[in-house]
Amino acid sequence: MNASDGSGPATDSNVQAALLETLIRAALIFALAFLCYSVFAPFVTLMLWALILAVAMYPMHQAIARRIGGRQGLAATLIVVIGALLIVLPTSVLLLELGGSIHELVDNVKNNTLQLPAPRPDVAEWPVVVGARLFRHRQHALGDDVPLNLVGAAGDRSRRHTDEDLRDQPVHRSVLAGSCGGYACLPPLHLRP
Repeated sequence: MNASDGSGPATDSNVQAALLETLIRAALIFALAFLCYSVFAPFVTLMLWALILAVAMYPMHQAIARRIGGRQGLAATLIVVIGALLIVLPTSVLLLELGGSIHELVDNVKNNTLQLPAPRPDVAEWPVVVGARLFRHRQHALGDDVPLNLVGAAGDRSRRHTDEDLRDQPVHRSVLAGSCGGYACLPPLHLRP
């Protein structure tokens, strides 16, 4: 009976071998798909933006191509060059200005002429209590009557402090914190002989 209907140990082993071969192929395909995804994962966002820009700029590309005689390649080149100029020119101007500002800052630090700019009056009008508080701290940091904004023993800022007055006093935080406005950005430093 086994030999006549074609079922038996030989056929079951063939089915098992075919099933095992199919599972191995499926596992290899899954592993290959996972590796492909791992390689392309960092570029998925870029590819999505490229697709969005291609769809959004297609009408402009077709309009430019019509105006220059139907030359699609030249129209694409013009769009890329104009886009690059719109990105590169402002960026280069910004970087040149930043370089000039850094050079000026380094020169001021080397020559010991660095000064904090006076706070703008509209800073005091910022909402809630932030503006007024920040304005007061910046004004205090720029005050003439306290050298380096060092606080005396009793907080007396009406006279110039001597070295004896300042020896054990902490440096005011607003001097060290800069734009933090003295809001506990840095702990006070103590001057010791």
